[in-house]
Amino acid sequence: MEIQNNASLLYHNTLRIDATASVFAEYDNVQELLQLLEKYKGEKLFHIGAGSNVLFTNDFEGVILHSKINYYHEINRTENSVYKELMNMLLTRSVNGYHFPWWVLFVGAMNPSTQNSVYATNEMDPAQLDRFIKIKVGDSTPEWLKFGKESGISPSILTFIKDNPKCLSSQDKDLNDEEKPTPSPRGWDMVDTLLKSEPQLRCFFTDKENDPKTVEKDMKNLVSAKLGSSVATMFFASMVSQA
Repeated sequence: MEIQNNASLLYHNTLRIDATASVFAEYDNVQELLQLLEKYKGEKLFHIGAGSNVLFTNDFEGVILHSKINYYHEINRTENSVYKELMNMLLTRSVNGYHFPWWVLFVGAMNPSTQNSVYATNEMDPAQLDRFIKIKVGDSTPEWLKFGKESGISPSILTFIKDNPKCLSSQDKDLNDEEKPTPSPRGWDMVDTLLKSEPQLRCFFTDKENDPKTVEKDMKNLVSAKLGSSVATMFFASMVSQA
C-alpha cells in the first residue's frame, strides 16, 4: 500500500491534465482496499484505472484509489490494433510517457483458443504467449460457495450447488485448453526474475502467505505454469541437490 498527499494525476489520465488529488492511494490486494475504505470512510472517493475515461477539470478534493495490478480481460478477443498497443505496453512497461514502477503487475485473462475450443478468439502465436506465465484457472466448489455466502447469493442456490457440485459449471471438454506450457529461453529468464524478486515482494503479503511452505508451493506452481510440470520438477530437484 502506498499513500501520497497532494499527488499529481498527470500520469494517471491519458489526456495528461496536471490536476492534483488530496490523497492518492494505491493498493495491492482486496485486504488493502478494504483497509483504505475503512480509513477514508466518509471521505470523497474515486477509483481510477488507466485513466482513459477520466476528465479532470479541477483538482480532486478527495481520495483517489488505484490498483497496482493492471488487469486486462479477454485479451485474445480484442481487435488487433488494441492488442498491438497492449503488447507494446507490456514490453516497454510504459503508456503515454508514464513508466510503471517495478512492483506493478500485469494480469490478463483469456479464453481457450485451440482448434477444438468453442470460444470465438484471436489465437495468440507462441512468441506472444511466451511473454506470459500461463496459469489455467478452474472452478472450485468450496471456494465458490465461500464467495457466494460472502456475496449474498441466494441460500437455495448455495444449498443446491453444495449438494450437486458437478452442476457448478459445464464439464464439456471443448471448453478446455489443450496447449501445454513448454520451456524457452525467455521462459527461463522469467523464472530467474521470479526467484530473485520473491524476497523483495514479501512486504506485499501476509505472514501466512510468506510461510516457507506456501512460498515453495506457489513458486513450483508458477514455474510449472511457465516451463511445464516435468521440467519444473527436474529443476527444483536440481536445486535441492545443489543446496
